This record gives sequence, structure tokens and C-alpha cells, in this order.
Amino acid sequence: MRQLRHRFSLGAAALLAGSGAAFADVTADQVWASWRDFSARMGQSVTARAETRSGDRLTIIDATFTTADPDVRIVTRFSEIALRDLGDGRVRITLPPDFTVSMKTAASAPEAVTLDGRIRQSGMDIIASGDPANIHYDYSADTLTATLEHFATGNGDTQMTGQATLGRLTGSYQVAEGDPQTLDSAVALGTMSIDLTAKSAKDKAVFSVKGKFDDLGGTATGTGMTRLVEQAGRPGGLPKDAALQAEYHVGSSTYTVAIDNPDATATAAITSQDNALRVLFDATTLSYGAKAGPTSVVFSSPAIPVPQITASLAGTELDVTFPIGKTDAPQDFSVVTRLLDFVVSDNVWALFDPQKVLPRDPATLILELAGTANWLVDPFNPTQPDATGQPMPLALHRLDLSNLTVSALGAALTGVGTLTFDNADLTTYPGFPKPVGEANLRLTGANALIDKLISLGFLPEDQAMGARMMLGLFARPGEGADTLTSRIEAREDGTVFANGQRLK
Repeated sequence: MRQLRHRFSLGAAALLAGSGAAFADVTADQVWASWRDFSARMGQSVTARAETRSGDRLTIIDATFTTADPDVRIVTRFSEIALRDLGDGRVRITLPPDFTVSMKTAASAPEAVTLDGRIRQSGMDIIASGDPANIHYDYSADTLTATLEHFATGNGDTQMTGQATLGRLTGSYQVAEGDPQTLDSAVALGTMSIDLTAKSAKDKAVFSVKGKFDDLGGTATGTGMTRLVEQAGRPGGLPKDAALQAEYHVGSSTYTVAIDNPDATATAAITSQDNALRVLFDATTLSYGAKAGPTSVVFSSPAIPVPQITASLAGTELDVTFPIGKTDAPQDFSVVTRLLDFVVSDNVWALFDPQKVLPRDPATLILELAGTANWLVDPFNPTQPDATGQPMPLALHRLDLSNLTVSALGAALTGVGTLTFDNADLTTYPGFPKPVGEANLRLTGANALIDKLISLGFLPEDQAMGARMMLGLFARPGEGADTLTSRIEAREDGTVFANGQRLK
């Protein structure tokens, strides 16, 4: 089903998108033929009640694009599509003021749904240029509004309505024929707003989300996209020539999520700045990155003991790069996670620490890992047998911890380290390759935090003593007041030491 939705998205993009400067001529008939051909390769059937020619104008009456298989059927209907030769090798495409989209899943599907939507456009202009094998589309619109007129689950429990409106839309799109086929697209939006409401008859619950987003945009380039969609989920893994690089951003966003049911009512208002998303993959590597700038959340509910809770973050980031193909040689990977300066409002602190015993410093978590590994099987080939004889499908060779930072409540833990792994030795650590290397950790403020937790009654004296004994086992005093350091070693003979004291 996900595959078919992807096909539908690409098919719709072909209708509403474009790119680039032209160096050859294209006619209205060639543009329409290109649409039909592209749709067929994406698994869509295209029908029209009539195709008429009048001078420089080709008009398609009652055009229907249908994607169907045993699981889902998606139908997009246009009352009229007009393609007019401009006389300079370009074609202007005019869509009707509104067109419809419907989807229906198989009645036997676990989450059977029916959906009817309408898309309305104002001031849309689409220009096709180039040549029949390499058509460029440039498009713009004052507004584009998608309305969900009907959504229901098979059992009739959930109903949903809503709409999304795009404002000041511009962009470009190009699919160039060749081996492999290439994709090049860009889009920019001045604004986007959403308003969605879902109701459950069984739970008597209402869920709603309303939001506004400003300064959106992005670019995407790729090769072999058609074959990628056709191959998804099938034996053989990903096509070797498939690749995609995409980047998107949102300048600012403000939205509200609300839940109302007989048991609980809650509202969360969220604002964020400078959000970005990056995706890159090819035959060997998958790379994903998401960032958000200053973000705040205001949560309110009668179920909480304060009128509202306010929390904020200075920034968040997740960045992952990982090999995705089966290889004999180790490949690079990395993981970066950052949660910076997390703060909650004083009324939350006052619930358990009204005397301000605990430091209310912003909390931060940073984890930066890198290393090498390789897949022993193809992770994207669901039918490939595991003939490696290894208990793990992935061989880990090296792990570098370049930055571990955890700080909160006046205490801070930092660390770095490096481990190598012997994949020929799976007995020293049963089923896991033997690690060799060390990690160096530094902890500050731990004893002061334990004292404060004792004074607040959160930590009994006997448990505090146990915690101090564990710290004494794994750490030793470092430079500066209330500072502990620890050197953890995994040695070649399989033993493990902490500050020279054997643990294993």
C-alpha cells in the first residue's frame, strides 16, 4: 500500500510540477503523451472521455488517473485539462479550478478506509518546455487548497475532515528519460496552513490539529526513481542505479494539537524555528538528518496539577549515516543526537522543589558516534537467505565515541572512547564480537546532587550510600571539587578494567 501511495504522489507531482530552461521544442500532444507514458510506468491507467484539437489548443475532457491493485484503489479526476502551444516551443497547461481525489482500500484490509478529497487552485500556471524525452515544468500558484471532504474507517468508527492550503507556490520539476532516468525538482512556499479534525464514535473522542508554517522549500534530485518504486518490497533488493538527494526547510511553524474525550482533555501549542530535513541514499549509503531551532511547547489539561506546563529547547538534531548494501569491506557510519538547553517552567519545579534546592540549569544531551561496519546480507532483499553462519546480519568493526555530554540538575557527564571489534571471536562475549579499546569518562557535581536529593527526601540514605559505593568502584577523584574520572578498558585477552581494577 505504501508503494501505491508513492506512485500516486509521483503521478500527482508530474501533473503539478516543473523545472529548468528549454533548448528544444515540445508540443501539447507530446506533453500529454509523456503524461500518459509516465503514468503507465508508475502503475496508473489514464482514460479520457474525449481529446479534442482546436488550433493551438489540445483539450482533454474528463481525464481520470487510476491506481489500483488488490489492496487499494486511488482515482484522480479532472473535468478538463487544456494544453496550449505558445508558439515558441513551450506549452501552457491549464487545470480546472478544482479536481477530486478518492481512495478506497480493500474491505479485508486491517485498516480499511475510504477517502474523498478535493483540490482547488487559484492562479496556477504550468509551463512545459524542453523536448519530448526531457520535458521541464515550471509552475506557480497563488493558492492550492486540498480539502478532505470524507474519511471513514471500514467499521464506521473514525470520521475525519480538514484541509491544507499552500500559498505563494512556485517550483520546477523534470523527469529526463535515459538509463537511468533522472529527477530534478524544487519547490518554494510562502505559507502553508492545516486544519484537521478526527472523531471516534466508539471512544467519543475528538482529535484536532491546526497550524501555520512559513517560508517552506526544498530540492530533490534522483536517478532510477521509477525502477525504485517498481522494485520496492520485491525480491532482489534496491536497484543499483537508484539514488536520491533531497533537502527541505521550514522557516517557522506554529500549531496546536487538542484531544477531547470523556476521560481527558488536553491541548499543546507548539512553536518552532529553522527546521530542516535532509535525506540521501544510493546503492551503498543511507543518510538522514533532521534539525530544529528554538522550540517551545505549552501544554494544558485539567488532569495536571498546574494550569499549564511550558517547556523549551534551544535546538535539536538527529543525523544518521549508515551503509545499506551488502559489502565485504567495512563501511563508514555515524550517529549524532543533540538536545540542547531543555527548560521547563518554574511552576513544574515548584511541585517537587519549591525551595529551589536543585539547580534549574538547562539540560543537554549530546551523543556523537562514528565507526565502520558492513552488512553480511542485503537488508533490502526480504527473500535473501541468511547463509553467513553469523548470529548477527551486521558486522561491527570500529566504534568511536567522540562526544558524550549529559548535563542536568548541576551534574554533568562527559566522555570519549574508541573500540575495535574482532568478528572472528564470538565466544569471549557469546554471540558478540570481542571489543578491544577504552572509554574515558568525567563526572562533575554527582555528590552534590546526591546530597540535594537526600535533603528533598527523594533518595533514602541507604540507597545514596549504595550509589556512592558504585561511583567509588568505577571512578576515582579527578581535578577540581566534586569531580570523578573513569577509564574503562576492554583488553585483548577479554578482560575488562575500570581504573586498573578488574571487572571481568
